Amino acid sequence: MLVSLLRSGLALGAALFSLLSFADIESDFNKLKSHPQDYTTFGTICEEVARVRLQERYGTDNYEFKVGIAYTGHGRTLGELDVTVFRKGDHKAIVVAEVKCWRKLHQGLMKAKKQLQRFQKNIALESIESMVSTGPEAQTFKPSQFDESPTFLTISQKGGIKAGFDLDIGLDIDEVKNLRAMLIRCQEHGNCPRK
Repeated sequence: MLVSLLRSGLALGAALFSLLSFADIESDFNKLKSHPQDYTTFGTICEEVARVRLQERYGTDNYEFKVGIAYTGHGRTLGELDVTVFRKGDHKAIVVAEVKCWRKLHQGLMKAKKQLQRFQKNIALESIESMVSTGPEAQTFKPSQFDESPTFLTISQKGGIKAGFDLDIGLDIDEVKNLRAMLIRCQEHGNCPRK
């Protein structure tokens, strides 16, 4: 009898967890479905969810959020910033985040830190010649927008904080895959805009 009750309780707990996870995915889907984006590259979905999380954290009244800013110097692309938060008043960057949703979180963290260090080095050396957003609305930026020492963050899927990331998006890797599949299906059916 006790074993049967425990099994029932575990099954109920798993079902409740599954429903809660679906509710989170559904909420993220509703926030992302009207935003044109190309989800063929897996990392894009994590960047977009990270953008949503930073919007929830900072609010959209005083801040603007950009996904994908490529920076170039010496005639070549030097790197790309995953998510950047700008103050609306003076257009200065207050947060620069690298996002990695990798199964091997420690490797993802090392890669994210290297990318942030590369950007910081190029800013310090004044070797960045141009900065352009790679999103649907191309926009140019200036290195001077990053001169107030923004906060540099690493962001991953759920569980990444234990591996050393600063923040996580609250969805595990399988939930991220499901959300991406939902958005791609929505685009294929013509119900969500494409980039």
